[in-house]
Amino acid sequence: MSDDLFHLFGKFGIGHLLSRLSLEKQDGVSASELILSLCLFRIVGKSIHSICKHKIYELSNHGKNCFYRMMIRPQMDWRRLMNHFAMRYMCLLRKYGEAPQSDTTTCFIIDDTVLEKSGVRMESISRVFDHVKA
Repeated sequence: MSDDLFHLFGKFGIGHLLSRLSLEKQDGVSASELILSLCLFRIVGKSIHSICKHKIYELSNHGKNCFYRMMIRPQMDWRRLMNHFAMRYMCLLRKYGEAPQSDTTTCFIIDDTVLEKSGVRMESISRVFDHVKA
């Protein structure tokens, strides 16, 4: 399964996309590796904290701070990156003949809203940082 996922993400050209958007990192763990890991965390339905704490699936050899620092970098324009991912996804659909027919309604929805969380001292509840607004 992991080879299939890496092949799929290879089609998106994350490294090239980050370079084109001037979002690459100069040293440390590569930005494309961190973004790929973050995507994989969502696929398996786990948070950064749980992956790093329990070393689940051996998906991360880096500390959780690597991911958190990446997410709060002021240079990262997450909305722009997400839009480019969406455009690349549509290009891949057309390239492989999976694009919807022209007579049908086509919807591709990416939700980047941040829902406010509230609660009184509950486990695993934390503030949600809006990476788009920074």
